[in-house]
Amino acid sequence: MKIPRLLVFLAGLAGVVAFFMPLIQFDAEVEGKKLRAEISAFRMVSGITSIRDVVKGDYQVSAEEDKKFVTERSEDVDKSRVIYMVAFAPGILLLLAAIAGRLGRGKATIALIAGLLGVGIWLLLKAGFEKALSENKTGVAFEAGLALTLLMVVGIAGSVGGLLGLISPERKPDAPGA
Repeated sequence: MKIPRLLVFLAGLAGVVAFFMPLIQFDAEVEGKKLRAEISAFRMVSGITSIRDVVKGDYQVSAEEDKKFVTERSEDVDKSRVIYMVAFAPGILLLLAAIAGRLGRGKATIALIAGLLGVGIWLLLKAGFEKALSENKTGVAFEAGLALTLLMVVGIAGSVGGLLGLISPERKPDAPGA
């Protein structure tokens, strides 16, 4: 496996891993207890079925409070589900381009475009996140999770791998100059 293909493969793998990593982290104090909540893109896409899906630690909640939490959040999650699927699509494209055989000019072009899309999506998510932070008046401290940083890495590595693949594509073994 040549360097461009390895770079595209690792970028795609990082994109898949990022899907399951925390995208948003909240710190709050409820009834004198400090709580930490982490929400991944996977959780946003699959849906939040219980407060236990997002809150870390031993936080006891009644069944009706749990149902109220899920009901209040389900509409927001439903609205953003497609956004999170699209945000992590470049990682899947990069992984598919790398594992589907040699990285010729066609797949390198796909990798370059997917990488550039990944950088663009990261910039949009980061800008939206910074806007939400500046407008936060809830008293709940929240921050970007590791997944946002991995999205940046996916975009840059995919773009570089795609560009290198365009400059020096993998050739068929029987092709001249291979």
